Amino acid sequence: MAAGVDTSAPITTSEATCIKNAGKTFVIRYYRGNGTTQLTQAEAEAISKAGLKIGVVFEDNPTSTSYFTAAQGTADGRAAVFDAMDVGQPADSAIYFSVDYDATAMDASGPIKTYFEAVKSEFEYMIANFGAPPYLIGVYGDGAVCSEIKDSSGLAQYSWLGAATSYYGSSVYTNWNLKQGAATTICNVGVDLDDSSGAFGGFTV
Repeated sequence: MAAGVDTSAPITTSEATCIKNAGKTFVIRYYRGNGTTQLTQAEAEAISKAGLKIGVVFEDNPTSTSYFTAAQGTADGRAAVFDAMDVGQPADSAIYFSVDYDATAMDASGPIKTYFEAVKSEFEYMIANFGAPPYLIGVYGDGAVCSEIKDSSGLAQYSWLGAATSYYGSSVYTNWNLKQGAATTICNVGVDLDDSSGAFGGFTV
């Protein structure tokens, strides 16, 4: 078990060193469509030089069932791969995609599964047509979503269980690679605490 944090705030060199000295081993940052708090190559290098692994999650506005369509999965898959290539993210590391609401098992096996099928297809298209590295797929969400997308459908190699334990299936889901905990402040940065059960697709640049 290893401890880390996730944050929407850009991390400076001094903050990365402080987080490392606080006993954390990884930082999870964002790729997202609007780019407002997006991980940059310079930031990724600073986090890596501090001795921390990086995890990344693509999140635009995945807060309702209506977001999850094949067209959205294709668009998000392509945007995420280009973001990863811009940062220098290495092959065989993971990009997580967020399901940021209390999704039911029916949502997970319906539109959310359709979305992740499109993400997977787009990853394969980007490898074949743009020379993209073979990135792995992670899913962030409640227990119902993680169970369906990673364990039942095999559309993700990694799962990150969200902090809301009252969400569907979350209280009984145990096959997570990452588990999100409480919000707090570390080194003057607003973060959520996270645990990893082992490999989670993290990387350094």
